[in-house]
Amino acid sequence: MNQRPGTALPSSPVSSFQRWRLQIFAITWLAYAAFYFTRKAFSVAKLGIAEDPGFQLDKMAMADLDAIYLAAYAVGQFTWGVLADRFGPRIVVFGGLLISALAALVMGTFATLPIFATCMVVQGLAQSTGWSGLCKNIASFGATHERGRVLGLWST
Repeated sequence: MNQRPGTALPSSPVSSFQRWRLQIFAITWLAYAAFYFTRKAFSVAKLGIAEDPGFQLDKMAMADLDAIYLAAYAVGQFTWGVLADRFGPRIVVFGGLLISALAALVMGTFATLPIFATCMVVQGLAQSTGWSGLCKNIASFGATHERGRVLGLWST
């Protein structure tokens, strides 16, 4: 095989596929980590809210908001898996990230109980797009016998 100096051999399909798999792994891991920025925002903010005398949310109301979020999250877990199959996981996950960021922005801007409750429903539904959609993405790029190891690494 004659090769001119300074030219690279074309990459093999195996190395290209391996690189693609690593990129998918990294992108999905970062996307799931991004969900935590908006998922944990209210939990962290509750400490300051509880200490602020001008804020009209007591501990019971904040507990109710957590329950609203978790109920919406549970409903979304069942719903988004089916919708990710229909519309594709990238669209569902990207939409969930975008909606979650917007709900967090609204919560930070308008501090009333009705707005918080609405945003917690939206936040729960948006957050629940992450697990099913991203797991579907990971599963598509790994062999069946590798999935346990790959998801174990991905979940850290």
